[in-house]
Amino acid sequence: MMMGGFPIGDVSLVYGEAETGKTTLALQCSVVCMRDGFKVIFVDVDHTFSTSRLSQIMDFDINLLSPLMIVFTPEGFEEQSKLVENFDRYITKSTQLVVFDTITGLYREERGSSRETFALSRELNRQLAYLREVAEVRQVAVLLTSQVHAVLDSGKPGEGQVEPPAIRVLNHWCNNILSLRPTGRFNVKEADLEKLSGREIEGFRCFFRLGSRGLEDAREAV
Repeated sequence: MMMGGFPIGDVSLVYGEAETGKTTLALQCSVVCMRDGFKVIFVDVDHTFSTSRLSQIMDFDINLLSPLMIVFTPEGFEEQSKLVENFDRYITKSTQLVVFDTITGLYREERGSSRETFALSRELNRQLAYLREVAEVRQVAVLLTSQVHAVLDSGKPGEGQVEPPAIRVLNHWCNNILSLRPTGRFNVKEADLEKLSGREIEGFRCFFRLGSRGLEDAREAV
């Protein structure tokens, strides 16, 4: 799906509609890190973190691996900013992954007038700049997820019904972008790699389904 995984020292974005597997993928990546003995910082912006789902994906005693994960649940966009500013307090040499699920959740909730939206976008831009610096300096993988909203014209023929909020800000700071979409077939989703190592690409696509232990290959269903 990502041609080797989400890279260390970089910021990656996974976006898509509800129930396309964004959180499941983030949890699955977290489990892979913890099984290798690395620590994970998981920022549950949407307050949907499920220990039962994490345990199911682990297929392992959650009490043995849970000490390797720190979970934060910011209550507002300002609190999210303060958390980002203080990441250095929580990242250690054994930290390998930082997850924001979702980076645009509180941003979208607090948008109002055009003036407020400009201020929020500027602050989101500042947060992402700091996360890029954290990724590069501390050599961790930063994985962001984002919801989407409807757009009239995305510039992509035959597509473009949805895109993440603050798409220009996200596209500027995220060197790797993966979109997840429903296919119309039961429990079969589509993953499209849109950007890799800062370069826009096309034609890298796969199909998967959401299983009890995470994302599973579904090529036979296509």
